Amino acid sequence: MPSAADLRTKLADAYPALARSLDVHPEDLAAVARGTRQARDLRTYRRLAAAALGEADDVDALRRALRRFAARERLRVAVRELLAHPGQDVDVTARELSDLADACCEVALVEALRWAETRFGRPLSASGETCAFTVVGMGKLGGRELNAGSDIDLMLFYETDDGAAGELSLHEHFTRVAQRFVATLDEPTEDGFVWRVDLRLRPEGTRGPLVNALAAAERYYETWGRTWERAALVRARPIAGDLRFGARLLEALSPFVWRRAVDPRVVEEMSAMLVRARVEGGEAAREDLKIGPGGIREVEFFTQALQLVWGGRDARVRAANTLDGLRRLRARGFVTDREETELSDAYLFLRRLEHRVQFATGLQTHALPESPDMLGRVARSLGYVSAPALVRALEQVRRTVSTRFASLGQASAEDDAVLERLAAALDARDDAAVASAALAQFGSAATTDLPRHLLTLARRPDAPLGSATRDRDPAFVSTLLRALADAADPEQAARTLRDALDARPLES
Repeated sequence: MPSAADLRTKLADAYPALARSLDVHPEDLAAVARGTRQARDLRTYRRLAAAALGEADDVDALRRALRRFAARERLRVAVRELLAHPGQDVDVTARELSDLADACCEVALVEALRWAETRFGRPLSASGETCAFTVVGMGKLGGRELNAGSDIDLMLFYETDDGAAGELSLHEHFTRVAQRFVATLDEPTEDGFVWRVDLRLRPEGTRGPLVNALAAAERYYETWGRTWERAALVRARPIAGDLRFGARLLEALSPFVWRRAVDPRVVEEMSAMLVRARVEGGEAAREDLKIGPGGIREVEFFTQALQLVWGGRDARVRAANTLDGLRRLRARGFVTDREETELSDAYLFLRRLEHRVQFATGLQTHALPESPDMLGRVARSLGYVSAPALVRALEQVRRTVSTRFASLGQASAEDDAVLERLAAALDARDDAAVASAALAQFGSAATTDLPRHLLTLARRPDAPLGSATRDRDPAFVSTLLRALADAADPEQAARTLRDALDARPLES
């Protein structure tokens, strides 16, 4: 570990923005210089936060202490990345940043809950039990891969609307908790902020309430949920409050996220999301490390799209973390060893570069610095002899990622082929072929009775799965099969549809 003076010199070269903050708080560098080799986890951050907050006896003192604690620990993570300890890559430091954010959220929420209970009364459900409240981390926080300049994406939920807190409804009570919780983290003071908070991923986005009851969340996602919201929930993780309630909430939303049917439209819709983001970003989006071609978002969407396609059938591919998700997809045979290796290496490269740019500039940016001097600093901090050498490496990584992301379209064609095989088997009235094709389409939900019901639904040309129906409206047949696969009980859904048709014979 270099001395504090040597460390100050290294920081001044690599991270000018951070170095300037040390002029205001030189004690932070002295604290960091005591050692950075060991990674810190949530338990450690909880202990350190408790010590840093000490006897803070009012909300202003707590907010001041929490800001100073978070700033010092972020500096420590920046130094750890700069010193590049063996085995401590950006995935490790991103976990540290995420655990630090978790600990800060816990502190802020405990204060807000206590304040609200003291002022308004204990929030009780109709049964007389304390109403549970949870904070769900989304995006990079949910995946424990938070970046150096990231907002924290959060959603806030409480257990039920049946009850009250004094004279307030539970919704009113927890809305006030949410407002105070967010202010503790996000409100700028002379000490800055703890973390910027983004609540836009919540149901209905900026038009929706800050907090939602479990039942309201279920209704929203069942009725209005879109593909991007399914993708967002892949990375959801309870981080503060009642974690058991948080786990129960995510389990309740699981049928919305993880569909039984293999739906290739997921890939198309996620690709369209990227296109929209690039259009909104304008010309600058082409070079953006996050949303540009071959950027971070393509690796994340590659992983999430395949998880959404297959996760309804195979729970073992579900993971909030991108690298963990890639490993799980490879273990289950949904990506090749080469794909996992290339995309994991590319993701780590892009995240290292993203962090260095943000630490060096002090900006929440995903663009390479325009200043040759600043770009040179970033390149040297990553071990490159020059800025052009770094740019060449980046271009190669981008090409690799773009190629892999484009290959997802081939999977869509394969999934359409499964539907075509099932349709051909129904035409031939081949029991064995229908059973095989149903297994491919419905997975473990393909009971022994399901193929029989499908054959009944195809027995006449103008039946829902009949040949004339497929010729006239092939999209209807595909939609119907996917809807059956998405049903909680596909066999029951097919039998109900069959019985309804049997009760009203089709005309010849």
